[in-house]
Amino acid sequence: MDTNKQKKSKKIKNKKVNLTSGITLLSLVITIIVLIILAGITINLTIGEKGIFNYASRAKTETQIAQYKEKIEFARLDVEARNEGKVTLDELISQIYTDKIVPVGNIEKLEEKNEEDEEQAKVVTAEGYIFIITAHKVEYIGQEGENKGDESGKEEEIPDLQEGDIIVSTPLWDAITHKATVTLSKGDAIASNLQIQYQVNGYAEENWTTGTTVVNLDYNDTVYIRLWNGTKAGSYTSRDIKDSKDPQDAIISINGTSTTTDSSLTATVQLIDNESGVDIKNSKWVYTSVQDALILNESNFTHTFETNPEEIILTTTTPGTYYLHVLTKDMAGRMKETISEVIEVTQGETLLANAVEIGDYVAYDPTNGRSYSK
Repeated sequence: MDTNKQKKSKKIKNKKVNLTSGITLLSLVITIIVLIILAGITINLTIGEKGIFNYASRAKTETQIAQYKEKIEFARLDVEARNEGKVTLDELISQIYTDKIVPVGNIEKLEEKNEEDEEQAKVVTAEGYIFIITAHKVEYIGQEGENKGDESGKEEEIPDLQEGDIIVSTPLWDAITHKATVTLSKGDAIASNLQIQYQVNGYAEENWTTGTTVVNLDYNDTVYIRLWNGTKAGSYTSRDIKDSKDPQDAIISINGTSTTTDSSLTATVQLIDNESGVDIKNSKWVYTSVQDALILNESNFTHTFETNPEEIILTTTTPGTYYLHVLTKDMAGRMKETISEVIEVTQGETLLANAVEIGDYVAYDPTNGRSYSK
């Protein structure tokens, strides 16, 4: 009897152990599934399309856009206060640059007017936010590099520069400093969202400037230019700064139009070049009886300049008709010849003490009061 009871008790214990093990395994599986679901929900809430990270990024972007709109509005109010309520688009653009809201060159006036027949311009911020402004309103239209339609996820390609893609104006020279300014513009084939970047005499990555006006250029400087979409740049091209104009006529002031072989005249010469500047050391002059231009043979000019302006003493021992020829050469090597008015040189008095020897016969000419030795 006792033996049968012991056997039944063991069987019951074994069933309880198996049942407990089964329940524990099932709980573990359910727990893992729940954790996986919770992990998926958590990931989606943090880095998903509507997650916390994207929400924070969008909030930051919207805040920056609102701040830019506010700054442009304040710029408009400044113009309005200064001009008794009147605002023009050009004045607003100037104020935006003055307030340093966007980099210089990041505002482009558009050819087409809006529905209210108002002039409008495109403003691109340093972060690539694009606004359309008029004299009275500002509208955000998007961000550079945003992908649309079927091109989602595709990086914008910047084309290699071809002839006509970048237009460089003829250098505008300052006649006093002899520094040049050039304006850069895009050709018709270049997308409106691409910006122009430049630098002078180099193309180091950290030295690019976004803009369309290059100033303080010297003759033979090289301007390097490329296109930029806000995150990526294309290939660069370059233009050398040249002077295509001849120097201007020199100003020649002489303290007389006639002299004698015993005397001299003083000429003050001012060399002029309103573009690349005068190359003083290589500019020349000659005092000669030749009236025709000598510029075809530079060796005809026998004297060089040391200063500008410079005083020149004009003297000769031979009577005749004379001219002062001035050759102005600029830094580009271009030349201009200026010829003075005619100068008449007559025979001067001869000092008998130096010209007559013992035994010479001396004649006196009463018609001119001069003595001659024979």
